[in-house]
Amino acid sequence: MNLRKRLSAAACVVALSGAAVLASSSTAEAAAWGCPYPYACLYYASPTLLEDYKEVTSGWQEFSNRNVAHAVNSRNDDVVYIRHEGGLVVCLPAGHPERVYKLWNYVPDAIRIDSSNSCGNTLVPQYFVP
Repeated sequence: MNLRKRLSAAACVVALSGAAVLASSSTAEAAAWGCPYPYACLYYASPTLLEDYKEVTSGWQEFSNRNVAHAVNSRNDDVVYIRHEGGLVVCLPAGHPERVYKLWNYVPDAIRIDSSNSCGNTLVPQYFVP
């Protein structure tokens, strides 16, 4: 009887360890194209990182490179606004680090990370999950 209890307890420990490994690996792999938390990452047409931004700001931060085609928001609680030449603004929602947003329809020129957790009525661009 004592051996049976020990084996049962050992089986529980092994099962829980496996679940913990699965949970930690899925969390680590959650951000698309390797964009680390808590960044907004900008990419060229392929997963080539051009720029990344981390700071919440009240104003726009101009891009140093205008060849941006995709973006990832790895932040859990903050939205990312992308402004395009001509004034169009799109929003990358918080809490979806697995999404790669398509920005190539217009020329993006600036970014603003906002502490809001909702895009409200701001346009959300198309995305895909790699």
